[in-house]
Amino acid sequence: MLKTAPIQHDLVLVGGGHATIQVLRSFGMNPIEGVRLTLITDVLKAPYSGMLPGFVEGVWSEDNIMFDLAALSAFAGARLIHSAITHIDIEEKIVFLQSSAPVSYDIISLNTGAVPDKSQIVGAQEHARPVKPISGFLRKLPMIDKTLSDIAIIGAGAAGSELALALKARVTALAQKPHIHLIGRADHILPRHPLAASRVMQRALDKAKIRSHLGSAVTTIDSQSVSLENGAVIPADICLMVTAARPADWVSGLPVAKDDRGFLAVTPSLHLPDRPDVFAAG
Repeated sequence: MLKTAPIQHDLVLVGGGHATIQVLRSFGMNPIEGVRLTLITDVLKAPYSGMLPGFVEGVWSEDNIMFDLAALSAFAGARLIHSAITHIDIEEKIVFLQSSAPVSYDIISLNTGAVPDKSQIVGAQEHARPVKPISGFLRKLPMIDKTLSDIAIIGAGAAGSELALALKARVTALAQKPHIHLIGRADHILPRHPLAASRVMQRALDKAKIRSHLGSAVTTIDSQSVSLENGAVIPADICLMVTAARPADWVSGLPVAKDDRGFLAVTPSLHLPDRPDVFAAG
């Protein structure tokens, strides 16, 4: 008869981000006796964000860029609970779920990612399409494929610039020629990177005939255009946001230390400074 070690600790993983995937992989290769592993996720397939531009361009298929969380959970010997969470009782160590019974934990790891912040732009809630969560963006791609007019991408960092180039390649392959506009509040592309990298990316965007609108923030989005602080009005039937994100509502409600943007504060070991039983990443 197979002997199973008694459960001594409940380790709960919330969210299917990259950190969670590595934990599942590690447990599958090196199980820890006495630890019951549970994954709580509202999606069963998690995309690898670094491969998104390649998928958009057509280099990768959707299966290529997706982690199968059900298969990984089985490999790790983890319980899988498919549900969004509503809140966490830090004191009682209980996770409350939208479509399942509450789950208790001894140690918890949060890796759910952020949600798009549309609060600073008038009309963004109604007319902008956030690129994250990526699973939602993928569902909207067929609609983007059909557009024959202008596409605006708000956010001229690495993610926005790569997405602009990938979309240009995609629509060109579909024999469509919508104008693609890349919008950034900084005065140059890739503001968080060295200027040499910015110049290389700007040359690539110019070569692809992607129109850059830099040095002015977006103030308003409507169904046909994007307006900037400097008075410019950019035509756009589709507006994609690759900009700042905010914590999910349930994160904001946790009575723990946070940084100046409201995200969970963590130590170099990735646990909360006032809660060594709560880890967070992503």
